[in-house]
Amino acid sequence: MNEQAFKTELKEPQAQSVQFFGWTVRILTLVAVVVGGLTLVFYLYQDVTGLTAKAADVDVESVTISETPTTPSAEPVEVPLTAITSCISQDLIDESEHPLTPLIDMAEYGRELIVENVRDYTAVLTKRVRARGKLQPEEKLFIKIRHADKGTDETQSVPFSVYTRFENLKKGQEVIYVEGQNDNKLVAHGPVGLLNLMTLKLDPESNMAMNGNRYPIWTIGMLNLIKLMIEKANNDRNYDDCKVTLTRNVKMGDANCTRLVITHEEKAAHFEFHRAEIYIDDDRNLPIGFRSYDWPEKPGGRPRLQERYYYTNIKVNVGLTDDDFDPSNDKYHFPGN
Repeated sequence: MNEQAFKTELKEPQAQSVQFFGWTVRILTLVAVVVGGLTLVFYLYQDVTGLTAKAADVDVESVTISETPTTPSAEPVEVPLTAITSCISQDLIDESEHPLTPLIDMAEYGRELIVENVRDYTAVLTKRVRARGKLQPEEKLFIKIRHADKGTDETQSVPFSVYTRFENLKKGQEVIYVEGQNDNKLVAHGPVGLLNLMTLKLDPESNMAMNGNRYPIWTIGMLNLIKLMIEKANNDRNYDDCKVTLTRNVKMGDANCTRLVITHEEKAAHFEFHRAEIYIDDDRNLPIGFRSYDWPEKPGGRPRLQERYYYTNIKVNVGLTDDDFDPSNDKYHFPGN
């Protein structure tokens, strides 16, 4: 073999190695571009939904709410004696030193009943909120909630647990949060399909987890809603500008409710809302609806929706277990499980 042939034979493996390396780099670059593109699409999807909501900044109800008309001569509407709202009336509210005092007493009693009698439940949560200045699209979520239980010497403690599955905009997206587990982070994945690439663990207060939300996930649920009502009412009781009206026999979906409306006429830093509406299910003694509005941007204008939450299709004490809050549950669609 002459010297030239030897050099040619020596270069061929080197050329093949360089060519193989080049193709490997191209493939990896292509994969990175695809993953990056899908990630970009995911974030654009989040932004686009927010922009769409801004263009249609109108509060449209999807949960039917109807009020039975009454006349001045009609008999007062009664509620069952077992209803927590039976202990209050418009006269009692008007005659109290502060109109919120009867509501706080009722809410404290309602909270005790929930803690004592409701271990867990499933429901459909319909929500619409204004987040980062934008009125977000309405979302529907199927939820499972298990209340915390400190347990006894004979029973183990149970942490507050949440499972949610989006039913419309981000259909198929699932989130699990169990207090004290998974490094106290929520476990989530995107909508089923191309965007469902990986299971993420997120700080509940991180920008990504809070996108389109006003509160972190540990505040979800009817027990937390009544706690929030008590907290806001205790703050507002320190000030005089407050009017409370009570309406019986308001239908929200198929639930028979008492509606309480709290109004602050003058805008002030110590108030969080202009008008708030609370719907108490008189058969189940549960707060199943809440709406709050900001003051109009201009005098005489319409109040702006801040947030609204409605719970429907409620099933109480269904016996939820740890498996219901485990991402490896084979009924769920967390990638890698």
